[in-house]
Amino acid sequence: MNCDSPMKRPECLWDYECGNVNHKSCIEGKCVSRPSCTVTIYSGTSNTGSSKTLGPIYYLDRPSGERINLDGWWEDNIRSAKVSGGCAEVVIMDEDKCWEDYSDNLVVSNLDTNGEKRVNSFPYDVDQDACAIKVKVKKDWIP
Repeated sequence: MNCDSPMKRPECLWDYECGNVNHKSCIEGKCVSRPSCTVTIYSGTSNTGSSKTLGPIYYLDRPSGERINLDGWWEDNIRSAKVSGGCAEVVIMDEDKCWEDYSDNLVVSNLDTNGEKRVNSFPYDVDQDACAIKVKVKKDWIP
């Protein structure tokens, strides 16, 4: 231990010093981004073609998640998706019923990793036939 060297000043002591407290927090003197969920949808398989990014969505802004209705063109053209590591679960809803809890929906769970997940092609029921996307965000990063 060297008493002559200056102590490094922490970046923060409180969450509010990091900006929007719903989006960042102070952990051990450093500002850290909270998990955010972003879903990019594509008109082609394997994440190709036209794309649209939905989000970012944060847990403290939408603790119950957010339902995002797709406009007419995307309902009939969505074929693949990329889900960010901050998403806990993403539900691609089948246009036939457009219910959040329906057996034909595609559910992408991301509770086992902080990494991105790609869905290179959708099953028949939601391929070019989706009405909405339900996004649930992780409250905290997986340690």
